Amino acid sequence: MSFEVKFINHACFQIIKKDYSILVDPWFSGKVFNNSWELLRETNIDDLDLSNLKYIFISHEHPDHLSWSTLKQIRQKCNQRIEVLMPTRDNTNIHENMSNLGFEYYQFEPYQFYTNDADNFTFSFFKKHHDSAMLFDIDGKIIFNKNDCEFNSEDLHKMKTVIFDNMLGKEIDLLFNQFSLAGYYANKNDKQTLKSAMESHISDLLNTHRILKPKTTVPFASFITFCRPENHFLNHYIVNIQEIVEDNKNINLFAPFYLENIPFEMDYKKSLSNCKKWSSIFDEAKNENPKKTPIFSKNDLEESFSLMCKEISKLKNYFGLNVPDAKFTLCVQDIGRYCEFSFLDNKIDFTHMDDLSKVPIASVSSYDLDGFFKNPWGADTMNITSCFSVYDMQQWRKMLSFRDMCYVR
Repeated sequence: MSFEVKFINHACFQIIKKDYSILVDPWFSGKVFNNSWELLRETNIDDLDLSNLKYIFISHEHPDHLSWSTLKQIRQKCNQRIEVLMPTRDNTNIHENMSNLGFEYYQFEPYQFYTNDADNFTFSFFKKHHDSAMLFDIDGKIIFNKNDCEFNSEDLHKMKTVIFDNMLGKEIDLLFNQFSLAGYYANKNDKQTLKSAMESHISDLLNTHRILKPKTTVPFASFITFCRPENHFLNHYIVNIQEIVEDNKNINLFAPFYLENIPFEMDYKKSLSNCKKWSSIFDEAKNENPKKTPIFSKNDLEESFSLMCKEISKLKNYFGLNVPDAKFTLCVQDIGRYCEFSFLDNKIDFTHMDDLSKVPIASVSSYDLDGFFKNPWGADTMNITSCFSVYDMQQWRKMLSFRDMCYVR
């Protein structure tokens, strides 16, 4: 084999050739999404051979794929020139940060094929909403990283026919696909919907394999634990990778393991051995006690709300942003207050929870609400934490959608 593919952690793998290596979506340590996700095990960068690292491919900006702390570690360890490649985006914030870290940064239009003449490989990005899949054609081998893109069956059939059959005329050798929960699906007490979410992820994994017909599917991008008190319940709904492999012996599902090469020829015995390791690690994570979530005061939230209002005012003045006139009421459980605010009027008010005139649309923590106000990407982050309960889904989605619309990607 002219190159190796090594699983590193979560959604990260390394393509290793003699003269160069490619790192995909590196996240080695630290918690993400308002400290609500944690790696099952962290990666020690000293355990990796990055001596010939030339390229880092980033699928999208979610912090379990774009980890700034990990990129800083890589830059400190590696003296060589390293290119970071991402799908095209309108916001220049990532480009600026990459340049500040000392990386060469390049963007590429999705659904176009690009050939790296220096090292003789072809790649492409396939965008779906905020996420992107990526394809590598190296020495005649096709690696397709579907990642956590939510392609439907129609998307997949079109991809199979147009790209893999007609354009490339090749089978997928390795298909990487997320296999478990990653965000909000239902409130804690809605066990049936949460169970359905598990089944949906399994169905997506198997359906993608059935349609794209890869030689081997690699379930990955789900090797995390939900590590806050508010979302710890999700650990009981994580898809059991061992059950997937054992229940589908008729298809090639290879479970990877830390810092081990992924075989191009299916090795069922090794896959099952890795599954048993994962089951043990996941069981340990379920029994860990999560640390208490920080509490932000009413004054903290008012200050963060003021920052958001200034941001929205600029967007409204320069881009004609249409601001909803609704008032949103949230139960901020950890400070014992209802928080009512309006994007349009720039007003925020806190009342005691015995105020029967208030009808909250959701219950949230002050920590997540502060992030929602303070960060342009706060809505997307808060939604992924699943550290809340929703009572009025229509109003909740309206609130999140507007805040998310304020962030240019």
